[in-house]
Amino acid sequence: MSNILITAAIAKKTRAKGLRNDAFESDPPDQKLVNLAVRTLDLAINQLENALKSGEDQRTSWSQLADCYGIKGGIYSRLRAFPEALKMYQEGRKWEKKPTEKTSTYNLSNVIVHSIIVGQTSLDSKDIQKNLVDTLIPPLQEVTKGTRKDDWWAWADLGQFQLLQGAAANALDSYEKGFATGPTVEDLESSLRVIRELKNSVNDNRYLRGLEQAVKKLESKKKALGHTPLLS
Repeated sequence: MSNILITAAIAKKTRAKGLRNDAFESDPPDQKLVNLAVRTLDLAINQLENALKSGEDQRTSWSQLADCYGIKGGIYSRLRAFPEALKMYQEGRKWEKKPTEKTSTYNLSNVIVHSIIVGQTSLDSKDIQKNLVDTLIPPLQEVTKGTRKDDWWAWADLGQFQLLQGAAANALDSYEKGFATGPTVEDLESSLRVIRELKNSVNDNRYLRGLEQAVKKLESKKKALGHTPLLS
């Protein structure tokens, strides 16, 4: 069976990503482009849901649905609409858990981060710590030794999860190794955006100190690249 609806949905997802990128080039973001990106993703999601009903490839539909909801979550997060972002990531995680050829934990990691930011849970949660230890950290430790050792985002994700684990020294080491990959100022600011929100949401000193140290470390790197660190 041809996957006509899936193909059309992927095209819409690609267009939505371009609209999102254009929207956030300005400060403040271009709200018209933001709205258009969200509407385009909604159309893609609708087509993927219809693809499942029509018997098109299940695994591809599941994977693409996870992607679409993850992108929507990212848009809302950039707008600091964190409750809405969390809802999107939670919906994306439902599809992400399905058995697909592409294993991803993007939505899971953002469910954890945003549930902390909105105060829905704390870092002492057994579920969060179990996910960090069993699901999120080990694969990153593996790929940063091999296939993604030159990828800033692999090191940045590893560092962030180690911060949430309370392993500040390991996290700072991961960021230091990540610096060798040549992250851009925009890459550093994107990582900082999340860490700052976590720092402002966490009261437990077991985690707060590490988050504060990470913010200083990444802002120092930004300054070394010729930019003044932003105020928290």
